[in-house]
This record gives sequence, structure tokens and C-alpha cells, in this order.
Amino acid sequence: MVSLFYPTGQVPSQSSSTSAYMPQLTADIWNEDLTAFGVPNGTIARLRSRTILNASIASYCHHKTTNDAWPLIILDPGLESSRFEYTLLAESLAQHHYVVALIDHPYNAKVVEFPDGTIVRNPNPTASYPNDRFLEPRVQDITFVLDRLSKVESTHPFRMHTDKVMMWGHSFGGATTGEAMRRDSRIAGGSDFDGAFYSTIIESPTAKIDRPFLLWNAGDFNETEQQAAGQDTFLEIWDHHLIGWKMQLQVRDTKHDSATDEGAIAKAIGFADTPASIENVGTANILRVRRLLRDFLSEFADFVIFGKPGKLLNQNASRYWPEVEVLKFDANGKA
Repeated sequence: MVSLFYPTGQVPSQSSSTSAYMPQLTADIWNEDLTAFGVPNGTIARLRSRTILNASIASYCHHKTTNDAWPLIILDPGLESSRFEYTLLAESLAQHHYVVALIDHPYNAKVVEFPDGTIVRNPNPTASYPNDRFLEPRVQDITFVLDRLSKVESTHPFRMHTDKVMMWGHSFGGATTGEAMRRDSRIAGGSDFDGAFYSTIIESPTAKIDRPFLLWNAGDFNETEQQAAGQDTFLEIWDHHLIGWKMQLQVRDTKHDSATDEGAIAKAIGFADTPASIENVGTANILRVRRLLRDFLSEFADFVIFGKPGKLLNQNASRYWPEVEVLKFDANGKA
């Protein structure tokens, strides 16, 4: 399942109101897991997004493309996550005049709800993954989505530039991004937020990614501890598999799930700053985290799709976002 976000000139009204944050059945299933933390049933179903369903696309795009197609960003969720958990990021990137394809992977997400109400649950016990067996179908999904989006021009109200896209993934979605990018040259640049890489790349000396890659560490990442435990796959991929432009960032006071909407939802329903929320998303200002992700990723998309490097993609990034530390930067790559 894919949700497409895109810029529009419409504003919410009685005839075009904003959509629910999640469809009803999905929201109810997610709410079940939150009742243990005191979140009442029905809370998630009452949340609204800023998205207008089936809105008309904006008449102007500030990106100058040769074929008048809209540039495309793919967002890939973490393991068991729902695409809806990344709605705020997708909305903010669409405001920067990108079309954003936000993907769900059936049987890998906790639940995927289809338009006819069909529900597909993840049948796998959490202890059985993540591993390469679950990575392969996700990579195939990415190729399928790109193929389909390149063929919808006759039935879709706008065209997308699908032969040169940027892809970002969170957690297992980051691993998916790396492997999909290695196989599919249409992905011009990739980005991974706090997601370990797996043997399809790490254990293959010939597996190389020659296009730009932007790595993100959450604030609780400790390089020394990870290396001592032999778990620093970012070090492995940086030294041996990323041979093009590359950059590694760390965002202070964030946690692994800071990349999702979880912190914003906790704030909206009155559960911000609780121990459970801090454990998952840290103590960083969640709205600033969302804005910095938007700024870096939109600039990264400008760079890999249009060749515009911008002001953030260098050693001086902390000048603009003090909570971001540049751990490594290599503008030239290496063989």
C-alpha cells in the first residue's frame, strides 16, 4: 500500500476537510497496544492529519524539471511500523514541492488496511526478525512501486519523475533503502535513520553503493560501545561499501523512534514527557526534530535529483542546527 503526498493550493473546508490520521481499523489496532500506558480506546482514531484527501495538486512547482514531472521522494517505515506513523514528515516534504510516496509492506508492517477494509496482519513473531529473509520482499516492493508509479500517467492527474528519486528509510527501512539503492539505479540517493545493515551488503565485499548516501544516528548511539560489540554496521558500510558522496550525522537527545510521529502524538494526547515516551523518542524538541529532518532531507533530495548541494550538506551543518553533529563527511568518495 502506498500513500502519495503532494503540494496543493487547497485549504480545508466543509467539502474538503483534512483526513483522519489513520483509517479506523488500523487506528483501533494501534490503540490496543497503547492502552497499557493509559491511552483510552478510540484516542488514535480521533486524531486528524493536515492532509486533504484527493486534493488538486498545486499549479506551480519551484523545481525546474525538463519534462514538467514532479520530483519524487520515497519514505520507507521501520519494522512493524505503519506508513501513517511518518505522516508529519511526508506532509512537510510535500510542502517543499516534492511528491512523497509513503509505503506499507504487507506481512511486514504490524497491520495494513486496504481501501476495501481488508486487514493484513504480520504473522511473524518479533523474535524471528529482523533478518535478510524479511529484507528481500521489502526491496522487491520498492522496485514494484517505482515501476507502477512510472506507468500511471494516463490515469493520474499529475506526472512523477520516477527515473531519478531520493529514498529515506527508518530502522529496517534504512536497511531496505541501502539494498534497494544497490540494485535499482533509479534511486539517485539514499538516507538511513538509525537502521543497521544486513548481510546482503555487509558480508559481500563486492556490494558497493556509488551514489550519495546520508546516514543518521539517534542521540543515544555510542560508537565506541557499538564497535566493541561488533555491531557498528555504519562503520562497516562507510569504510567498505559506500564509495560515493557520504555523510553521517547524529541528532542530540533523540532516540530510535524520534524519526516517527510518536513524539508528536504523545504531545497531542497528553502523554509527552512520560517515562514511556522519553524511552522511545528521547527529550529533544520533537517539532524541531521534524523540521530538521525536513530541511536536511529536502536539501538532500535537491542535491541528488537536481545537483544543488545547499548549505547543510557539509561540515558546517551544526551552524544551522546546533543539535546536529557531523560525525563524518566525505564529498569525494573512494574506491
